[in-house]
Amino acid sequence: MPALWRINFVIVACRLKKEMAARVNQVVAEFRKASDRQMVDTAKRTIRENVAISAQLSKISDKTVQLIANSDSLKERERRQRQEIELLQSSETLLTEKNLANQKVFVIVQFQLFCSDFPRTFVTFKRRLKTRLFT
Repeated sequence: MPALWRINFVIVACRLKKEMAARVNQVVAEFRKASDRQMVDTAKRTIRENVAISAQLSKISDKTVQLIANSDSLKERERRQRQEIELLQSSETLLTEKNLANQKVFVIVQFQLFCSDFPRTFVTFKRRLKTRLFT
């Protein structure tokens, strides 16, 4: 009887070993499926994130190009305005010089007119003064 038990024990041990190996293989297969599913989900998430980041980069790139164009336009406008300011300043200087020269001429002409007309004006002034004093 002990030999029969030993044989039964060996048979049961072999069967348990086979069942254990089958269960381990089943768990390994389930783990692989879960791992593959997780990898697919991770890959999908990564692809979605890449698409979103690419869209953002595209928008930022477009905005950058627009800002560069705007900056170039403003630089050109500033350059033209600086040229215009320089031209206007030189014109202002020239006109100021002409104006001062004309004012000098005007003062000289006024003085000459006053000097040439002074005797007649003085005589007229004296007459008026006499008439006011004696009337």
